[in-house]
Amino acid sequence: MEKDSEVQIEATGPGGKASNSLTVDDPDAGLSLEEKKLKVKLKKDLHMTNGQWNAGLAIFFVSYSVFEPASNALLKKLRPSLYIPSLMILWGIVTVCQGFVSNFAGLAATRWFLGLFEAGLFPAIADSFGGLLAYCISKLQGVGGKSGWAWIFILEGIATVIIGIISFWMVQDFPDEATFLTAEERFRMYHRLKQDQQASAGLETFKWTYFWANLRNWKMYTSSMFSMGMGAGLYAFSLFLPSILAELGWKATTSQLLSIPPYAVAAVLTVAVGFLADRTKRRGIYTMIVSPLAVIGFAILASDCSARATYAATFLAAMGIYPCLPNGIAWVANNTEGVYKRGVTIGLMMGWSNLQGVVVSNAYRDADKPRFIPGYAVLLWYLGFCLFGGTVLHYIFLRRENALRKAGKRDYLVEGKNDYEIRLMGDESKPRNARTARIVKAREPQQIESRKKVLLLHGSKCPQPVASVLKTVHTLTKPDSVLLNKKNSDIYPFEDPASLEFLAHKNECGVVVFGTHSKKRPNNITVLRTYDGKLLDMMELLLTLPPDQPEKEQKLQIGVEMKPMILFSGSQWDDSSSSEQAALYRTVKSLMLDLFQGEEISSVDVAGLQYLLMIAASETSTGSTDLNDPSNKPVLHLRWYRIKTVRSNNAKIPRVELDQIGPSFDFRVGRLREADPGVMKEAMKHGRRPNEARTKKNIETDLVGDKIGRVHLGKQDLSTLQTRKMKGLKRSRDLDVEDMNGTGSQDDDVSQDEDMVDGGMEIDEDFSDGRSSMGGSGDEISIGEDEDEAMGNSEQNEKPKRQRLS
Repeated sequence: MEKDSEVQIEATGPGGKASNSLTVDDPDAGLSLEEKKLKVKLKKDLHMTNGQWNAGLAIFFVSYSVFEPASNALLKKLRPSLYIPSLMILWGIVTVCQGFVSNFAGLAATRWFLGLFEAGLFPAIADSFGGLLAYCISKLQGVGGKSGWAWIFILEGIATVIIGIISFWMVQDFPDEATFLTAEERFRMYHRLKQDQQASAGLETFKWTYFWANLRNWKMYTSSMFSMGMGAGLYAFSLFLPSILAELGWKATTSQLLSIPPYAVAAVLTVAVGFLADRTKRRGIYTMIVSPLAVIGFAILASDCSARATYAATFLAAMGIYPCLPNGIAWVANNTEGVYKRGVTIGLMMGWSNLQGVVVSNAYRDADKPRFIPGYAVLLWYLGFCLFGGTVLHYIFLRRENALRKAGKRDYLVEGKNDYEIRLMGDESKPRNARTARIVKAREPQQIESRKKVLLLHGSKCPQPVASVLKTVHTLTKPDSVLLNKKNSDIYPFEDPASLEFLAHKNECGVVVFGTHSKKRPNNITVLRTYDGKLLDMMELLLTLPPDQPEKEQKLQIGVEMKPMILFSGSQWDDSSSSEQAALYRTVKSLMLDLFQGEEISSVDVAGLQYLLMIAASETSTGSTDLNDPSNKPVLHLRWYRIKTVRSNNAKIPRVELDQIGPSFDFRVGRLREADPGVMKEAMKHGRRPNEARTKKNIETDLVGDKIGRVHLGKQDLSTLQTRKMKGLKRSRDLDVEDMNGTGSQDDDVSQDEDMVDGGMEIDEDFSDGRSSMGGSGDEISIGEDEDEAMGNSEQNEKPKRQRLS
């Protein structure tokens, strides 16, 4: 083992040149003056050689790069609120353990595990003040019998563990679940992500298909190419900046402070580039603009110039490297749809980028002193060819792909595929021409949704009463329903509805009926609705079995496309007050309508109305309105009837009889999760359907199907108004007085048909065709099918007029 000598440091003022034994030409040039002393002390305490020191540095990058793609996939699998704080605690513990190592083997093991646990994240601004923090902590040299380098690992590791524990309550999983946002802000954030093609989070499960698809995608290789330049430049700058500042001749503390301005300028430029890229929706062009600054900066650093010019070059180097990193990651993420595919792509890209730290840390050899021309040549090749050239190549290939899609040469990728298959394709299915856009747009959530199917499934336990409910609902909703007979275990809708959201999205269903059975909640039916792939609201129905429940299952035999009527029996369904009880009934009514109403139709054949679904609700026995008490929840009674019409004495209205058919279900309302007001408002938005016929002005259809038109006439001359003389009618003055006072007899000598012809309008004798001499604005005329029964025949006017149904 070679002998390590003590480091002698002599710093002059800001105008002079530093005369110290370790300069930028030393093999340890990647460390500041204080860090060099700590390194010498660490090597001496652990009895390490220079080769072992370099190996200890490099082993971190190996595990960090290899496990980064897997870490990104686990981030989605285990949820960010659990995974990220756990990683912080683990690498904090490993960092503390580094302070207690006593040989090279212990250091190598802790460095390996540190790279493993830090693979989930990479630092943002830690480099700007990390050296200053380490300098302050190193003043604890000798405290508790520990060296300064040991206290750096111990204290920074303890701080990381504490922050990691706090992060369990600070980290949010997804924007639409963030507790610090309001319902409207969460909904707005989700739709902004959807516009950026980043809204598939929470709807996918990991498949190896995403990994192999990335290996076949050219974007994986071009993005890895320019990420090599980003990684090499980033690690070279962070490693060599302290030594470059030491050349200015400042003290160690001043050198650490002088390292902050380049990072600050780079941070401002990074924010500006991100802002401009978002506004212009162009990211690659800005990387091509700023990356040459890094080439110029490192070229100046490689030249033999003054220390002040070298310090100025650090600003150019920082401005050319740091804006490229977040901008490049966002560029790749925007062009990669599918949360797992995006995670694997960015993981492979950043893993390959971080692996360049091994190359950079070994590029500056002792044999290349004092200019290190080969080391700077390697770095300039990274920046010029990989960073700048890779960005240009990625930009050209993207423009070529967009041109092919605009020309329709990628339409075959989405034709004949359903929504689930298109979503699995991710960014490969993004349309660029009108025809492909229509294909994909038809499968996206619409502002006015068409009838979506009902998904019916059950848990691990499904007793006969629950199965009867599912089969009955499936019979009534055919063909717009999907019944899954496979058992689905570990699904708890009110605890985690993600599984049901995924199944509903996969099967293109807007309503889900989930049946399960447990000791706490026997015969449980959960009905939920989704909007835009996410849970809208949900209600729990607890099936109560009557004492006379038949052992044999009763089936409901209703033909397909036979649309039953729905009757909500009881006044509580029409309660429009703001009470909790009224709101509960409105929610139940809305859910039942979405479940059973089926496709909207414009007209109904009266002869086809053969079945009736009656939904009634019994009041609570206690009479209390406290819904927190389960005994105060209403009980729903669902009954199915067959409608029979029997001849009656009334020629207009037949007598209707109801024969009960099928099973009878009684449900007690259980737990309820109401929709957010902002999301419900968006879901209930009604606009004009594309195929909806335009209504004609002043023409409407009444309840029986007759068209009624309103004709607006000009101002009429009322001086020519003539009234009909009532022949044969003699009334006394006393009777007229009684009629005016409202106390007279209700039975006049004149029949209704004689006095009220054509709806009460009196006909002038001079107008034999039935037209009124008074044509005020707003008179209604009939333009329906009964126009052949128009007024004009005095003999027909004397008979009671019968309205004909169409």
